Amino acid sequence: MNARNASGNTPLHVCAVNSQESCARTLLFRGADKEALNFAGQTPYQVAVIAGNLDLAEVIRGHKPEDVGE
Repeated sequence: MNARNASGNTPLHVCAVNSQESCARTLLFRGADKEALNFAGQTPYQVAVIAGNLDLAEVIRGHKPEDVGE
């Protein structure tokens, strides 16, 4: 779930840049690291903001550890 591609992006980064909210919610619910940094030093939240996906950015920012399911 926290694997990285050649740019250091995790699946959550990829969902953030491509505005895939349901994918991002699933990853967060399953425990994806929302603080993971890609090789440019950006979190998934920052990537979403840069891409203009502000609603998804708020989903990522608002996720709390206690929201993780089993």
